[in-house]
Amino acid sequence: MKYLLSAVFFSLLICGGLGITKEMRRFELFCTYKDLKKGDWLLGSYIVSGYNEENMALQVFSPSNEMVHVIEREREGNFQVNITETGEYRACFRNLEKDLSYISFEWFAPLADNKGGNVGLNELNNFGQELRETVRAIKEVKTNLNFQKTRDSVHTAILEKLESRISWSSFFKVLAIAGFAGAQFFILTGLFKKKHNKLSV
Repeated sequence: MKYLLSAVFFSLLICGGLGITKEMRRFELFCTYKDLKKGDWLLGSYIVSGYNEENMALQVFSPSNEMVHVIEREREGNFQVNITETGEYRACFRNLEKDLSYISFEWFAPLADNKGGNVGLNELNNFGQELRETVRAIKEVKTNLNFQKTRDSVHTAILEKLESRISWSSFFKVLAIAGFAGAQFFILTGLFKKKHNKLSV
C-alpha cells in the first residue's frame, strides 16, 4: 500500500494539480475548495485504498451549493465539470463505512492553473500533515504485521514442542503400563504354580 500511495502522490505532482492524500476514518466527511471563474473546466480524479475500497462517496458543489457531480461506492473515479458560475467550488468525500480508508485525490482547472493559480499555504500545510499521518499509519500497520508474524512463529514452535513431548510421554506411559501388567501376570502365575509345604503337627 505504501508504494501505491507514493506512486499516486508523485503522479499528482507531475500533473501539476492539487494533490491530496487523506486518511478517512469511519463515517468521516472531508471537503476541499477551489476558486474558479466562469468558462473554466474543472477536472478531477481519485482512488481509494484500504480494507474496503468501495466505501467512498464524492460530491462536487458549486458556489451556490448546487451539486454538479456525484460518484458513490467506486474504487476510483474521475469527473469533468463545465464552470458556469464564478466562485468557490467544493469537493467532499464521505466514508460510508466504519473501515479505515485512504483517499488520493487531485483536481485542477487547466485555464485557471495556467494563468498562475497557486496552491494555498494552508492547503500545502494540511497536505504535508496528512502525508506524515499516512506514513505514520503505514509504519504502525507494518509494525503490527511484523509482531503478529513473530508471535505466530513462536506459538507454532511451542505447539510443535508440546506435541512432541505429549507423543513421547504417551509412548513411555504405554510401555510402563504394559511392563507393569506383564510383571503382575508373571507374579500371579508364579503364586498359583508354587507348591506349599504342609506343616506337620
